[in-house]
Amino acid sequence: MEELAEFSYLGSVQSTTAKCQSDILRRIGIASTAMQSLNRVWRQSRLQLQTKLHLYQTCILSILLYGSEAGKLTEA
Repeated sequence: MEELAEFSYLGSVQSTTAKCQSDILRRIGIASTAMQSLNRVWRQSRLQLQTKLHLYQTCILSILLYGSEAGKLTEA
């Protein structure tokens, strides 16, 4: 078997150092892409603000925060 320093498992990046910075940066990138893909929705004047907030919470925050409860907290 090959030893890896970092690998993706269930959508999150796992590393031998237990640092989560690469996973956080990856999630920010995915959430940013999802936010840009919904650009037409954000500019839609017929949708209520409440509907847009629900879309944001469902589509963007769920991507951004997935697996964050398992991250290691450090002073840095």
